[in-house]
Amino acid sequence: MTSTEPETTFKKSRASLIWVAVVLLILITLFIQTSFNKQPGYNVVVLTPAGTIDSVVLVDGKARTRTKSAKELGNKGGIAWLTLKDGNYLLELKNGENILASKNIMVKGKALVNIESEAQSEEQDKSPDTK
Repeated sequence: MTSTEPETTFKKSRASLIWVAVVLLILITLFIQTSFNKQPGYNVVVLTPAGTIDSVVLVDGKARTRTKSAKELGNKGGIAWLTLKDGNYLLELKNGENILASKNIMVKGKALVNIESEAQSEEQDKSPDTK
């Protein structure tokens, strides 16, 4: 060999191995994030009146969830999501020791429930019918 000839030994490129490792790391990270952030499925949406945000939602006397603000949906009150089997239930909104509202509901598949406060339902009972 003469000193003017280039060396013919090549180093194997590790670029493809690095890219495969990066892609696998990204996929694993996405899988972990989506696995732990799953929202449980719900079939009942409860809309509540103003003044009931952060109230406890009771189903047949047992606390199940709390109401959240539904302002972005155009509702001045709150909203709660529940998972209930088909059947009849008593929903109540409780703040401290006070029952703010209650309603008997029947669930068959999915349900949208609009609960009025006790004060609102009493006013409606006292108002004359316009029929």
